[in-house]
Amino acid sequence: MRKILLSLAVLALIVLAAGCNAPAPAATVNGKAIPMTAYLRQVELATNYLKQQGVDDKTPEGQQIIAQMKGEVLDQMIDQEIINQAAAKENLTSTKEELDKELADIVAQMGGQAALDEWIKTSTYTKAEIDQAVRDQLLTDKLIAKVSASVPT
Repeated sequence: MRKILLSLAVLALIVLAAGCNAPAPAATVNGKAIPMTAYLRQVELATNYLKQQGVDDKTPEGQQIIAQMKGEVLDQMIDQEIINQAAAKENLTSTKEELDKELADIVAQMGGQAALDEWIKTSTYTKAEIDQAVRDQLLTDKLIAKVSASVPT
């Protein structure tokens, strides 16, 4: 009986330890976690962009640029989460129609859907990531407009 209880205790400890293996968030903003996976994805996208711009991550200068970029990416993600929380507090949202209009403008600026699709392939962004970036920008613009309107001139 004692062996069974000891085995169960060890098993319980193993199960608890396994549950602790969840990755820590990259940051927490007012109790809301910014997942490490989201941060690492943004770092990957920014690193790819810097490499396309000629930054060599094998040189000390390139490594310094990428290290600085990693901090900037996290700062931007924290800022966006603060904006998203403030927008939610103000009941600001973006509609599908607004998103579709902004995406249509992007397609036009890129020179058509084929050009955008090619850019998506070479940039490693996904359509969902582009949609999210546009949604974030719409909320940011709405929050800025609301706050600006309340500032006395």
